[in-house]
Amino acid sequence: MRATALGAKSVFQSLFSRRPVAGQLGPTSECSPFQAAKIVRRHFVRTRFFDTADVPAEISGFEDLTFLFGTSQANYALCLLGLEEAAYLYRLVRSMVSPRVAEIGRFKGGTTFLLAAAGGLVTSIDLPLPDGREAADTDAGPVDGERLDAQLRSALQRSGLEDRVDLIQGDSRAQNPQPQSFDIVFIDGDHSYANAKADIAAWYDAVRVGGALLVHDVVRADVMIKGVPELRRLLDEFLAEQQGRFGKVATAGSVVHLRRLG
Repeated sequence: MRATALGAKSVFQSLFSRRPVAGQLGPTSECSPFQAAKIVRRHFVRTRFFDTADVPAEISGFEDLTFLFGTSQANYALCLLGLEEAAYLYRLVRSMVSPRVAEIGRFKGGTTFLLAAAGGLVTSIDLPLPDGREAADTDAGPVDGERLDAQLRSALQRSGLEDRVDLIQGDSRAQNPQPQSFDIVFIDGDHSYANAKADIAAWYDAVRVGGALLVHDVVRADVMIKGVPELRRLLDEFLAEQQGRFGKVATAGSVVHLRRLG
């Protein structure tokens, strides 16, 4: 099913009343609230990309990053974080002096931009599109990873942040980071149990003692930000295995923040 073929009215009717969505393909014509939310989110995710004209020439605070976000959690724009999550990451990065940040999974680069704007020195790693996800389909044609990264680089350059970001297209698990080489590692790649476990296994030792390991989409926050059960189980197992080495600090939206203790 193509999200762009859905009428917004029928989607939101399904969201709140479980009525069928016109054009729904599949074994049933009934659309659950979570399915409808996913359809709405997917539609807006696929139709907003960096436009350099929207990017401020100077970023002085979090309020200058409003262009990254949509009008609601149904209308995600460039950054796929909720505002609470984005503010938490921004504040965490700002609490350190030019912290080294590894970002696993970037898609359109909204979070990459936010991390750099907060003062981070960002190494961002993502598989080239398509990587199992559909390449975003717009009136201008399919948008692949190279085009997304070109738009992101242009936005970073306009704000004077290009020297703070290293964009890598490749497998995050093949990067072999040095032990304790990053102040912050943010895991937001593939959400399957096996792949998320592989990402954490490849990157947890790259966090310095006292640094932060953050994982996105773990805790259910609301209808639009729902935690992934496999990630909750994975984090519980990781904390049990790493008892005394990592401890939970806080949650913000669906993000879990762990600190390396030793």
